[in-house]
Amino acid sequence: MKNLENYGVQEMNAKEIREVDGGSILGFLAVAFVVGVFIGLWRSAMTS
Repeated sequence: MKNLENYGVQEMNAKEIREVDGGSILGFLAVAFVVGVFIGLWRSAMTS
């Protein structure tokens, strides 16, 4: 780890890792909901 610190790399704590890694399950569910709505609207537009 000392070699990386020479290049300005810093260690992250668990909270920072979660934030950088994409957040939580709520973020995933929100994205899945938006994608589901988009697909539903697109399919209904294609069938009418």
